[in-house]
Amino acid sequence: TMANVAQSLYDRCTDDSERDIFKVPDFIKSMLEKKLLGQKTRKGFFYRDKEKNITYNINFETLEYEIPKKVKYDSFKVARDQVKMNRRLHALVRCDDNAGQFMAELIIRSAMYAAARIPEIADDIIQIDNGLINGFGWDFGIFEVLDAIGVQFAVDKMKSYGKAIPPIVDKLLNKGYDKFYKIVDGKRYYFDLSGDYKIEEADERIIKLDYIKKAKGVIEKNWCASLIDIGDGVACLQFHSIIQPEMHPIDGSVIDMLQRAPKLVEREGMKGMVLGHQGVHFSAGANLALILEIAKMKMWPIMTKIAGDLQSVNQGMRFAPFPVVSAPFSLSLGGGYEMLSSADKVVAAAETYMGLVEVGVGVVPGGGGCLRLMMNWQDYLNKTDAGWGKANSGPFPVAQKAFETIGFARVSTSAKEAYGLGYLRAHDEIIMNQSQQIARAKAVVLELAKDYQAPTMRDDLMAAGESGRLVFEQTIEEYKRKGQISEHDGLIAKKLANILTGGQKANGIRRLSENDFLELEVEAFVSLCGEKKTQERMAYMLKTGKPLRN
Repeated sequence: TMANVAQSLYDRCTDDSERDIFKVPDFIKSMLEKKLLGQKTRKGFFYRDKEKNITYNINFETLEYEIPKKVKYDSFKVARDQVKMNRRLHALVRCDDNAGQFMAELIIRSAMYAAARIPEIADDIIQIDNGLINGFGWDFGIFEVLDAIGVQFAVDKMKSYGKAIPPIVDKLLNKGYDKFYKIVDGKRYYFDLSGDYKIEEADERIIKLDYIKKAKGVIEKNWCASLIDIGDGVACLQFHSIIQPEMHPIDGSVIDMLQRAPKLVEREGMKGMVLGHQGVHFSAGANLALILEIAKMKMWPIMTKIAGDLQSVNQGMRFAPFPVVSAPFSLSLGGGYEMLSSADKVVAAAETYMGLVEVGVGVVPGGGGCLRLMMNWQDYLNKTDAGWGKANSGPFPVAQKAFETIGFARVSTSAKEAYGLGYLRAHDEIIMNQSQQIARAKAVVLELAKDYQAPTMRDDLMAAGESGRLVFEQTIEEYKRKGQISEHDGLIAKKLANILTGGQKANGIRRLSENDFLELEVEAFVSLCGEKKTQERMAYMLKTGKPLRN
């Protein structure tokens, strides 16, 4: 397919300045002759030997498969050290190693080619950038990338490649400007072929948090989070981690802002709050490195406080005197899920991957995740108006459903699947266009703010008690006997079962409160952090990014 597309473009774009790029290389033609077609023949640029569990790559000269040689490039390390993507790109293209030079030429020539095609394929840079973002899933448009690496730098590189500079780029620099975009008073302007900046037409369905922040819309901020005024009396609590800017782990700065947010929203006389941002992932959960370090030092009072603080801020959002709407997307795991599920309503992007995955690192959810799943499943299975199951199913099916989701660390492959796993409630909603997510969440806040009444602490939660726990324990022992789980897996599962069946307070009849489950969560979480095998799992995850089964 790749070769056919390239050949088609080469044959038809006879006057294109970059036509030769589409000429199919000889080694690709040779691969086609040898039927190395990729997925169709299971051999292409790579070949996976499933029996040996080895992935080989092709030698372009011999067309034989070889074990890939590990290569390290300083440019990638330099780029990774930068927190923001624009700084990463800026650093990467200035590195002199092969990877840096390759990326510089690839990015710069692509950007300049796009610039040269104005007005042939589009009237302005906005249309091209939006096409790449909305049509091809790019995080940034090519002209936004050009701004990030530096227009003058790109021009100097193009001259070194012996390539012409597109008219619109010449106009920009001749005017004394150095960027295609600028933001003034929260509005974005773009450079046009006319030779000056034009204001980008506003779309009421889209809110850009970074634009608002540049227009001094920040109420308060710290290292990893900001509370922003997004208009009409609605605040937005935005994450911007400096530790892992793509994953947004929950650390002390995030907890601090979550603690302060309710009072700040009330102080400003605002109607409600959105919990969301516009990064790569919503949140991958707790700062695992910090948890492991505290566990190794056996600082159990601090560990207890960390779990308690996360529960406290989550419950604080839940019982706030104003509506809170969360806007998750992409990875929304562990503590990230516990935060978003505390909101009155969730407006989830279609591509949201929710999960309570703590068992993979040897612990159980400690920030309210077990409680949320128990509440959700009780409402699904026992309320006739929810439509998720027959009424009055009893306490054990509720615990069983929650156990199946948490105990197997199930992660939804989409927001839609999150309903079936118990992560989303019947009244939560999904939005297909993620660029409109914050604006939609804001609109929901305003809808809920009319005659809003905060929920009260629930004390009607069913728990199966000792009889239910014994059923779980028998099943766990059977899994161990068959060798399907390890001894440590069994310990974690039993701790989880104890939480979900209500611990010593439950007897199968008595209803429990939210705090009853929260206390059990903290106790189990801290206890498991003290286990050597749990610490080994945490260390292995941090080192490899994969779970350890020990």
